[in-house]
Amino acid sequence: MLGLRKFCFVSCTQRCFKSEELPPDLTVNTTAITQTKSPLQGLDKSPSVLLFSDPPPLQRLLLTITEAQSLPVGEVLEIHPKGLLSSAIARRDGRTYAGYDHSYCDIVLPKDEFGIGSVHFVIEYNAANCQYLIKDEGDGTGTFVKLSDPLPLQSYYILSFGSTHMTVIVEETKLTVKFIEGPKAGQSYVYSNLKEVVRIGRMQDCSIKFDDTSLSRYQCSIRYLNNTGWTVIDGDGSKPSTNGTWLFLDDYFAIETGMTFKAGMTLFLVRLRQAKVEEAQQTEIRLSI
Repeated sequence: MLGLRKFCFVSCTQRCFKSEELPPDLTVNTTAITQTKSPLQGLDKSPSVLLFSDPPPLQRLLLTITEAQSLPVGEVLEIHPKGLLSSAIARRDGRTYAGYDHSYCDIVLPKDEFGIGSVHFVIEYNAANCQYLIKDEGDGTGTFVKLSDPLPLQSYYILSFGSTHMTVIVEETKLTVKFIEGPKAGQSYVYSNLKEVVRIGRMQDCSIKFDDTSLSRYQCSIRYLNNTGWTVIDGDGSKPSTNGTWLFLDDYFAIETGMTFKAGMTLFLVRLRQAKVEEAQQTEIRLSI
């Protein structure tokens, strides 16, 4: 992920990869971007935060550190609808920030770790849907979720694998794949054959072939499905890739049990747990102090 900052759009404001250059044929339609749905289907892009006039749901979010350069692997961070239980920041507004700014962030990540931003990502509780959401905050090399299920593609999604970052443009049945970082930066591929399976990887029969030993033989596959349109899946559909295919979280994304996401070189595994009534009451007391 060398050189990566981000290429995304928030409120029609463009943020780019550190190279500061995009393929010359990549034109940006900011109107289309603002109309594009979030990866979190059906939720408002600015979710309301729980105000706690009513008793909060009992669901907890547990983040286990599975890989890290500096943080203790195996440590579990517990997040309540009001925020991180162990936070030294008395925010209690349903938002949990992570980054190296210890004066602002609830989860403090190491400043000297490659790719970590001052405020790297936020986890926010959405009261209307009783869901935890995660979104990159625009600093550092990005926050990415590992694909475990087929993902319907939308325009300007950014997918990452190895040192490669690519974006997609979806125009009804036409798919354009544009590489914006890595060995194929500047190259574009257009597909309109709805029966074609677009395989990306190291094998000779791949539609987009890489000579990159950090990638799997079949890194990911894209195909058109009648019910979801152009859809990407990690690996070849039967076997996942070795190091994963990752989606950049430039918008709110629903957190689910078993999900893995990364910030810099740190990986987190997600687990959702229902708390007992007594435990929830004790937590409310702790958070009110």
